[in-house]
Amino acid sequence: MRAELLHCRSCSPRCGLHWRYAIALLRLHGVSDTSCRVHYAERQNSTASEPQRQRDRSLVLAIANMTEADVVLTDYFLAAESALFAWLLSRQPSIAPGLRDPLVLFFAATAAGSLAGGTVHGFFLSDISQVGVVLWRAALVSIGVAALSAWMIGARMLFSPPTAQTIQVAATGVFVVYATVIVAVNDSFWVAVANYLPVTVFLMVAFVAAYRSTRQPAMAIGIAGLALTVVAALVQQFHVGLHPRYFNHNALYHAIQAVALFMIFWTARSLIQLI
Repeated sequence: MRAELLHCRSCSPRCGLHWRYAIALLRLHGVSDTSCRVHYAERQNSTASEPQRQRDRSLVLAIANMTEADVVLTDYFLAAESALFAWLLSRQPSIAPGLRDPLVLFFAATAAGSLAGGTVHGFFLSDISQVGVVLWRAALVSIGVAALSAWMIGARMLFSPPTAQTIQVAATGVFVVYATVIVAVNDSFWVAVANYLPVTVFLMVAFVAAYRSTRQPAMAIGIAGLALTVVAALVQQFHVGLHPRYFNHNALYHAIQAVALFMIFWTARSLIQLI
């Protein structure tokens, strides 16, 4: 009987015992039913289609091979957060659609850059492949698009339409040069930082001017948010992290950026109603 019960642990149909009855017998004889339940689950899963099993195996392998999980998760969080902000702003009624549109573009480009960057850090960091290179450069170009939209936002807040249009044309030229450098010369992250720091200061000036004219607390929140993006950039460039493996400088950079983006979004909601 002992041998028969052990045979039941494989949940084989030859045993002739229903799996629940087999587990009850195993308990009576002091045999753990854990293995029986595992094998029963395996039998149930074996009825799944081969494509489904292939997808499951691919997902497991992808997770197992993920590098810098802390960076991936924080980057993907940034992507989801920014995409949500872009969607919310696009649906918000505005008396200034000329200002709302670049704000939506700013968050949409940030979302795209974070998604591509997180994918590189998670799955292409140790594999120099064409896909990884394309994704990384796409992430940096997306940051450039966000910087371009920030120039547009600041110009439309500070200047008359003709002057703002001139600044937008100049900023577009800068973006073309930047994108060319990223694709053909140097795709280091510091190039992206050097590109967006000037426009961060420019946008901060625009927020300060808006605060002085409206005294709206939301403008002050945006100023603090932009200052926080500078702090995040310094953290990333000087490799300041909480833990070298579990929460490195890139993950901390993303975490600070997440807070900063929320603050900027809070200001953006008020901006498209005030200006």
